[in-house]
Amino acid sequence: MAVITEEPRDSEDYVSGLRCSVCGRVNTGTAKFCNFCGAGLGGAPEAPLAPPVVEPDLQDELLHLMDESASLVDNGMPKMAKILVKVIAAKGLRAADMSIMGGSSDPFVIGQIVDRPETKFQTRFIPKNLNPEWNEEFEISADQAPGDLEFVVMDYDKNSSADLLGKVVLKKAAFAHPGGFHGELQLEGCGRGRTSTLEVRVHLLWFSPPPPVSREGSRLKVTIMRARGLRAADWALGGGKSDPFCTCEIEGVPELKVQTRHISKTLEPTWDEEHIIPIFERGQGLTFRVFDYDRGSSADLLGKVFLPTHEFDKDGGFEGDLRLIESGDAPDSMLTVKVEVLEPLLPDAPRVSQEGSRLRVTMISAKGLRAADWSLRGKGSSDPYCTCEVKGKPDLQVSTKHINKTLEPVWDEEHELPAYEHGDCLLFKVFDHDRGSSADLLGRASLLCRDFDREGGFEGDLILLESGTGPGATLKVRVEVLPPLMPDAPPVSIPGCRLQVTMKSAKNLRAADWSFRGKGSSDPYCVCEIEGKEELCAKTKHIKKTLDPAWNESHELPVYERGDSLVFKVYDYDRGSSSDLLGRVVLAGRDFDREGGFEGELRLLESGKGSKATLCVKVEVLPPLLPPAPPISEPGCTLTITVVGAKGLRAADWNGTSDAFCECMLRGKPETMFKTKTIPKSLTPMWCEEHEVDDYENGDCLEFKVFDYDMTSANDLLGRAILPCNAFDRQGGFQGELPLLGGGPGAKLQVSVVVVPSPYPEAEPISEPGCVLKLTLMSASNLRPADVAMLGAAKSDPYCVAQVRGKPGTKVQTKHITSTLDPVWKEEHEIHDYDRGECLEFSVWDYDVGSGADLLGKVTLVSRAFDCDGGFDGKLKLRNCGPDRLAYLHVRVEVLSGLLLPVAPPVSVCGSRVRVNVISARDLRAADFSLTGGKSDPYCVVNFKDKQEDGFQTAPIKKTLNPVWNTEFEFSDYESCDVLEFTVLDHDLIGKPDLLGKAFLAAGDFDREGGFSGELKLRQCGKGQKSKLRVQVEVLPPLRPPAPPISVPGSRLQVTIISGRGLRPADWNIRGTGKSDPFCTCTIVGKPNTQITTRHIKKTLSPVWDEEHELDDFERGDALEFRVMDHDMASAADLLGRVTLPSREFDREDGFDGELRLRECGMGRTATLNVRIRIVLPMQRAPPVSVPGSRLRVTVVRANSLRAADFDMRGASSDPFCRLEIKDKPASRRETRWLSRTLDPVWNEEFDIEDYCQGDGLDFTVFDYDRGSAADFLGRVSIPGTEFDREGGFSGTVKLKDCGRGRPATLTLRMQVLPPLREGGTVSEPGCSLRVHIRSAAGLSACAGTPDPFVECWLRGKKVGTIFKTLVHEQTLSPVWNETHSISHYVTGDRLEFAVMDQYVDDVDLLGKCSLEGMEFDTHGGFDGEMRLFETRTPGGTLSARVEVVPPQRLALFVKVLKLSLIGGDLEDKGVCCTMFPEGRDQSRLQTSFHAGGPEVIWDEEREMPFYVEGDKLVFELRGLGGEVHARGSLDYSAIRRPTGFFGEVPLADPSAVKGQRKGAVVARVLTLEQREKWLEAEAEQQRQRERKQEEEERKRREREEEERQRLQAEADERARKEAEKRAAAAAARRAEHLAREIVVSTLLWPSPDVLAQVQTTAGSTVLEFARKVGRIAKLPLCPRVRVDRQVPSDDELLLDASFCEVGAKISVEMCPAVLTCSKDGTAKIWNATHGVCEVTIGGHEAAIISACATSDLKWVITASADCTAKVWVVDGIMGTATLAWTLEGHKGPVTYAAFSSDVTMAVTASEDGTAKVWKMRNGNCVRTFEGHTGAVVCAAFTPDDKSIVTTGDDGVAKTWGVDSGRCEGIASGAKPPPPAHFAADGQLFLRLSPTEVEVRNMASGACLSVLRGHEDELTWVSFIALRAPQAVSFQLPETMSISGPNFTTPLNAGASLVLQGNSPTRSSSAPQRNRGEPALSKAELERRVRARRAAAGASTKNGRFA
Repeated sequence: MAVITEEPRDSEDYVSGLRCSVCGRVNTGTAKFCNFCGAGLGGAPEAPLAPPVVEPDLQDELLHLMDESASLVDNGMPKMAKILVKVIAAKGLRAADMSIMGGSSDPFVIGQIVDRPETKFQTRFIPKNLNPEWNEEFEISADQAPGDLEFVVMDYDKNSSADLLGKVVLKKAAFAHPGGFHGELQLEGCGRGRTSTLEVRVHLLWFSPPPPVSREGSRLKVTIMRARGLRAADWALGGGKSDPFCTCEIEGVPELKVQTRHISKTLEPTWDEEHIIPIFERGQGLTFRVFDYDRGSSADLLGKVFLPTHEFDKDGGFEGDLRLIESGDAPDSMLTVKVEVLEPLLPDAPRVSQEGSRLRVTMISAKGLRAADWSLRGKGSSDPYCTCEVKGKPDLQVSTKHINKTLEPVWDEEHELPAYEHGDCLLFKVFDHDRGSSADLLGRASLLCRDFDREGGFEGDLILLESGTGPGATLKVRVEVLPPLMPDAPPVSIPGCRLQVTMKSAKNLRAADWSFRGKGSSDPYCVCEIEGKEELCAKTKHIKKTLDPAWNESHELPVYERGDSLVFKVYDYDRGSSSDLLGRVVLAGRDFDREGGFEGELRLLESGKGSKATLCVKVEVLPPLLPPAPPISEPGCTLTITVVGAKGLRAADWNGTSDAFCECMLRGKPETMFKTKTIPKSLTPMWCEEHEVDDYENGDCLEFKVFDYDMTSANDLLGRAILPCNAFDRQGGFQGELPLLGGGPGAKLQVSVVVVPSPYPEAEPISEPGCVLKLTLMSASNLRPADVAMLGAAKSDPYCVAQVRGKPGTKVQTKHITSTLDPVWKEEHEIHDYDRGECLEFSVWDYDVGSGADLLGKVTLVSRAFDCDGGFDGKLKLRNCGPDRLAYLHVRVEVLSGLLLPVAPPVSVCGSRVRVNVISARDLRAADFSLTGGKSDPYCVVNFKDKQEDGFQTAPIKKTLNPVWNTEFEFSDYESCDVLEFTVLDHDLIGKPDLLGKAFLAAGDFDREGGFSGELKLRQCGKGQKSKLRVQVEVLPPLRPPAPPISVPGSRLQVTIISGRGLRPADWNIRGTGKSDPFCTCTIVGKPNTQITTRHIKKTLSPVWDEEHELDDFERGDALEFRVMDHDMASAADLLGRVTLPSREFDREDGFDGELRLRECGMGRTATLNVRIRIVLPMQRAPPVSVPGSRLRVTVVRANSLRAADFDMRGASSDPFCRLEIKDKPASRRETRWLSRTLDPVWNEEFDIEDYCQGDGLDFTVFDYDRGSAADFLGRVSIPGTEFDREGGFSGTVKLKDCGRGRPATLTLRMQVLPPLREGGTVSEPGCSLRVHIRSAAGLSACAGTPDPFVECWLRGKKVGTIFKTLVHEQTLSPVWNETHSISHYVTGDRLEFAVMDQYVDDVDLLGKCSLEGMEFDTHGGFDGEMRLFETRTPGGTLSARVEVVPPQRLALFVKVLKLSLIGGDLEDKGVCCTMFPEGRDQSRLQTSFHAGGPEVIWDEEREMPFYVEGDKLVFELRGLGGEVHARGSLDYSAIRRPTGFFGEVPLADPSAVKGQRKGAVVARVLTLEQREKWLEAEAEQQRQRERKQEEEERKRREREEEERQRLQAEADERARKEAEKRAAAAAARRAEHLAREIVVSTLLWPSPDVLAQVQTTAGSTVLEFARKVGRIAKLPLCPRVRVDRQVPSDDELLLDASFCEVGAKISVEMCPAVLTCSKDGTAKIWNATHGVCEVTIGGHEAAIISACATSDLKWVITASADCTAKVWVVDGIMGTATLAWTLEGHKGPVTYAAFSSDVTMAVTASEDGTAKVWKMRNGNCVRTFEGHTGAVVCAAFTPDDKSIVTTGDDGVAKTWGVDSGRCEGIASGAKPPPPAHFAADGQLFLRLSPTEVEVRNMASGACLSVLRGHEDELTWVSFIALRAPQAVSFQLPETMSISGPNFTTPLNAGASLVLQGNSPTRSSSAPQRNRGEPALSKAELERRVRARRAAAGASTKNGRFA
């Protein structure tokens, strides 16, 4: 990409704020962190600056970081990016269409983000134009990954494909900054020698999309409404038309595609079709395509468009027009659609599936299908059937039968899918059955798992997509999740287990064979295999002509691993063809790997349409063949395998027998295979052959295969068996029978396998790196005869081959010996490439002249056998040597050191060289055949091993076997331990060279004092050949002594390429010796872009260049590569030699100066290259002088020695000019004037650049100006900012790069950093304007004559709307205007552009232009001075002006939209909102919420508009969900500035109507801040008056109520007195009648002598009855304890027996403290704390009771349990019973706490599920649930007013909740739940706890009063009960006295005494005084009593209590 020009950036993205010191971007507002990179911000706001330019190697990383930061907003939600592209124009395009009038093109532009075709856009085409102007804008959604932009310019051809006119890629770095990109791009591929450009403007914008509304299971409703402006795809006489239809599909999911009907012969179709896409996942976009329907051919594309997800996945969805691309000659094609996100098909529900679940799918019916079959009789029909499959698992598919000739089929077929996993999606397809062709698709539908994986499954209609009938086709299905085939059970398999599979029968198979006699049949058989292990399979016999076969065959699968699944397949057997599949099913391992296995029927899949075929099987897991045992194998051991025999084999030959043989090998190691002999004509062969397998490792399995031998065809497999290693790798091995898989029910193989330990003892290996193996191949014996002899016994011609396993290059071979079975070779060989641990492979072969060699035997020798002291010498038993034959191979193996000489210390150091002299060779083999005798043309190649590219080679010596080369080479890159490799080859002109031998020389043999001189034995030199190579090798010291490197970061290389000599001739010459045209290149290794090249010198082999070059990108350690090439005009250059120079040779103080020997320079040729290299250290870094806002002054002085780019009759020359710009800132570009016909131009032009930031570098480019074509490149140079951003700047001459081979072109420059023009902060704010005063201009120049100048001024990027012009001054070069103008809509950071123009009659010409950065005038005082004009014809032009920032007159408006009245019903039920903004400033837009349209819409919403400028109109717009404007109205400022503001209607009109038809009105209140304060104050005063009036009315009402209450109280007291008198009289009468047997006992409260109550009882009452009567009369919470003289009588003792039955007798009762305990045994108990007696036991929970709570009167108890419930109990403390009232259910975790409200009308519970619940006591219903804790809630209680509850979590967080509101009202941290009460309220007792018991102890003495013992498990809760006496009641004893019960308001404590005499309860002196007064009745109680009295009209008595 080449950027030619760039206009100033748009300023919408420039804002004032703080500059980030990391990424350089300016942040808005008062942010503390950078909005782009997240770095911290500091300092005062700065004026806006252009984005910084970073180093190229950091640019991508910074952009990546900026992208990542830009993709997040403050709340962590992802941002989205969009790219705004404006394609403006193109220039200089080539002519693609030729005509008589001349060539032209019809260009259009296609653009997209690279590799993202969905972002493609396209302009219209401009006919017959080579310089088209489009000026079209596009918006690309880039989501979160904006990338590079690709533009392609094409030539439009109506009848053929478009022609490429050029293309270019705009990198993201060029526009991914606030200013974007605006400029011309140079097109590539635009034609040879042509420069075409494309002008574009690109901006990258980040925005926060609205929150998505989709969730799991969401659907889409797509309404395809209409299209317009389509192209005509069908030709017609009256004008072309199309038959358009539209498709919509989810991106990347083509099966979710919907399609409209086609509309005939129209270019503006209206479909208005709604379609439902049933599956939508967040983030997926939609692709719409419009096609032209053609009946007989494929549809033509009329256009397409992509709609990104954020456009419709939001509230309101999307509705609007989309512009189509790829629309041909209709660039304005539009498509109108509406897209909404729908709720899921069903609400969320918990899933019911589990591992192993199945699906029951019922395909019921379909409706509205299309007719796929044509009919003569009328309307067509279809033969539909339906399939269902799991998406992504096509093997899980079921199908219904097809129903003939119907469009509404009813199948009602039920099928089962056996393997369902949560997350699977079901795919339904309806097809039309066609007998002779493939089925036609009638529709498809998808069903998500969330819709059927729930309780009850799914039943309903699914809309069919791609149905061809619009959205009317539906499919009714029912889907249920079934439990697993078998319940969960633990697996029983262990390693080595087997499977016994019984394939019993099958039913309802389909008929695969057709029959004349009637219904067809099949010949079924069944195959069972382990999934993924096809070789482990079993097969039944086939049964003829049946659909219900019964096989009843059992087979054993020998290897089973836990988790394996079984695959059953049923086939129809066909003799002459492949079998037909009748069905398949998979049985998961969990269903049979259990106790008892599996037995049952399995439903077959793929069994035919509508088929319900089943398969009955039984599967059992068998234990291993042998019990587990530890392995005995070790490295090097062997296996002895005896193949005994087989039985039960099948007959493979027609005579009823087989010719059986057996193969055996280690599984996965085919080289270990052996086979037995063949036993002819037997089904029970006996081989009894023993074989050995050497390469056994622990874990290897044995595989046996039995075949039937056939001489003329392939062998038939009779069965296979697998023996796992754990069956034989044990003590004693394995001996037994193995079932043969695939061999029939009774086929078995008898084998014996024994692990034989290695015969070689373990020893320490002696091999070292570089060692050599010496092999002596002695002899072989008893080989098999491979050759047939006419006379005598058969013999062989054996030879032996040996090699290291896996290294064929180490192969050695003996000569062959003819006609013997016992050869003796006695040949010695060496193997050099051996590493410790490798094995040797030996094989013996029979040599055959006319055919391949026959194998006579092979054997492997492990390393431990020979890699030891003494090596190996012995016989090896050969394998595969023939049946019943024992053949042996005698070998000797020794491990030798790789050194030829004794060990000596090395002499090499870093940088050492190696000199190699290849002297001669002898006894080479003859590689070339000749009549006079064979010869060779040998040459030798020398290189270091593993460094093949750095080798040398000698010249070939022709026709000799004893060549003498005497050639010397030198290696400069020697490293310690390098091995020299010598390869002798035979040179052939036509074919590849033949190998004559190879030798190695270890470093230890030549890296020593004196080096090496001698002969090396050549290997691979031919059978029996003893070739030798004589060499001399010496290690030389480095060329120079080592020196420390001097380079530092930033260093450069100065490379002088002086000359070359001894080069080879690359060009052939008729007249004699060839020559070359050499040139030299130099490149830093690994950095190809650093290459420099000299000029080429013609026809020489010793060129002299003497050229100096510089390399910039040098780092310490970099090596240099020099290549000398031969220049060829018409073809690629030829390599003449190359050499690499390591950095240590030149990275030193004195550099490098000398000759380098070239490699690859030709056979036997010595070529050298003379170079000089120096390290140029960077200038000492000086502190930069630039600050934010600094400028740069650049003076381009001159250039020298430029190349000539123009050639004419006057000679060669150039017209040079220089272009400079800040790197990656095209807006800073400046150009000098061009100078005619010179190679040494002198410009002396000065430029000021404002857009400079610290670190910016400058690029200078010199061009040759050409009037009629693009400028020619003459050279370039880049200068980093560190060179001139210093005190004094930069002044000097730099060398140009790429200025021509060998040309020393230079450029002289001066650069200086200047301080900012202005300093200080900005003064602008939103809404301000500019006052621009244009004074004068001077130094203007015109093209011809005197100009008529005027000035244009505008804001960059806002030319339309901000431009103004001065008056035109005629005929002057120094005009004076003195005009003042105003520019509104100024935004901080905007740049002001000035252009001085010359007015022609009908045109204008540019005289010069300049610009002012915002920071130069956006300060106090503004700007006042002269500006230098650029792009002038002569330098020196200036413009004088003054610019000031004018602040706005600003108000803050408060706009309250009350309601909307609409006229007409076109917006009925459509979402609308009201937006408000000042006219001309859309960025201040405010918006209400969306409401459904109607005659009246109520909003009542207020918005604040802080930046309203006086005088602006206030615009109201009524907008829809898609942003479309339905109505618009405005409000003048005059209506707002009234003292009371504005309140009333704003008329709204339709903006699309011609006369502004009235649409309705919006009622609004508009106030300024001052007006709003006054209005609020008036509203507040009115509110206060209303409140005072309400308070007065409330006071009067309360007085009336108090008077009524007192009156009712008096009446109640009077009635009570009368009732008491009446009861007393009646009691006296009864007492007189029963005086003889009734007594009255005065009861005392022990230990006080005061009377508690007078109790009337009978003398025969028991102590317990008496105590209960006392408790009921006194309303005590618990039954008291009776005491007689400090003794406690038993409960069943009579009063008569206790001697106190006299009238007036006194007895004491004791009130003891109570303790409440809970236990894990599921019970709660209430205890008498003093005596340790359990009064009440509560039980009924299914788990432990965690806590409990009792009311103060002990009437109610609530218990919280771990069974997730709480229970409310009604307690009778007197009787000792507890009755269950309510069970509080609803918590999902254990209930941890429970408590009552103070009035006992509500209860609260807390649970570990993180919730608390409030319950009503009257019905036990939950009325409120509180959620908000992150963990368990451990405590919950009511506040004293019962209006709130406080919950405490286990994380220490306490929260207060409103009982009525349900909201959290406060949060506190560090809270702890209150502990149980372990101390009595009076402080006299305390509790001591143990796991199951509680001790009650005295606080003062510590004595134990009692032990509470009775729970059966650990205690969970222990607490005192704060008992309170009930409210006072009156009771009456018959004929005695009236006594009122006690009225306690404080708890009864231990030791307290109470005396009740009459109605005045008092405390004794030992206790504090109590409240004596009875509380007054509340209003509610009085009203209740009045209503009760009126209803009952009296009172009744019962048990002495008031009823």
